[in-house]
Amino acid sequence: MGKFFAIIGVLLFPLCVLGAISGAYQTNDRRIQMDIIVRGNKLYVYDKNYGEKYQYHRINHKSYRTHDGDLIKWVSDETILFTPAFGSTVYTLNRKRHTQPSRNGKDYQNDLDNNIDPKNEQYGSSGATDLNKPIDPNFKDNGSLEGTWRSTNPTKSVVILLTRDGLKAKFSGTTNWISYTQQDSSKTYIDKNGNHYDFHSAGVGNWIHSNGVHKVNIVKFTNDLLF
Repeated sequence: MGKFFAIIGVLLFPLCVLGAISGAYQTNDRRIQMDIIVRGNKLYVYDKNYGEKYQYHRINHKSYRTHDGDLIKWVSDETILFTPAFGSTVYTLNRKRHTQPSRNGKDYQNDLDNNIDPKNEQYGSSGATDLNKPIDPNFKDNGSLEGTWRSTNPTKSVVILLTRDGLKAKFSGTTNWISYTQQDSSKTYIDKNGNHYDFHSAGVGNWIHSNGVHKVNIVKFTNDLLF
């Protein structure tokens, strides 16, 4: 009988973890704040600092990963570990307990659902495959970084122009160019503040904030410079 209950415990443990991880978390300095909801084998994560939404897939009974490689690991009912794909820093996030007496747990859960409801049409997972679909299905990339790219969160057009030292970029319709210096002969370009572009395949890349946490996916959709 004891062996039977031990087997049941092993089978149910992942389900307990799935339920336990839902909630709001933050680092001690509030540099990273997340709302998390579990749906099946996925985590739906709302980044409260940047207003972005991500989808994590379970890789084992305690860990979840985005398509980009961001990792969340469940440690306890009170603590999770977050490791961005770009960088080696592991961030400890503690559960943020809801303290307002006028609202109960159910109301708070509804707030989380409203923030990161996976049924929301504007919800996009990190590394969403839709980003790889050009606006013009007949578009053929000329192999150069120069051109106009589409970003999400925010959804804007980004013009990239090559320079002697690397590249410069701006949003279409603006005049604020930012210069990025190429790192050796790599596909990484860094500005003076440490923000950088990383182009990991033809016509697809990321803009990564200097903190290594905030990322924006970009995809090239025309070779023209749409200033």
